[in-house]
Amino acid sequence: MVDSQRLQIDSNMEATAAEFQSLKAETANQFHVMADVFKDSLASAIQVHDTAMSSQFAELKEMIAASHSRASPPPKKAKCGVEKDPYQP
Repeated sequence: MVDSQRLQIDSNMEATAAEFQSLKAETANQFHVMADVFKDSLASAIQVHDTAMSSQFAELKEMIAASHSRASPPPKKAKCGVEKDPYQP
């Protein structure tokens, strides 16, 4: 009777160990899948951000180039009707 119980306990321990091993493997696999999904999502988000940043920098470059290509404003003329001080050179 004691031997029968010991065999049953050993059998249950082996089954429990196998179930834990299976659960551990399944959990590890799920974490790897989640990590891969996160990695792909992060790469996609970074690519979208980089594209937006590149577009914005290109727009800034165009604005800077356009501001440099404009002609300088003409020099200001003296106001009409104001007499020049004869004592000033």
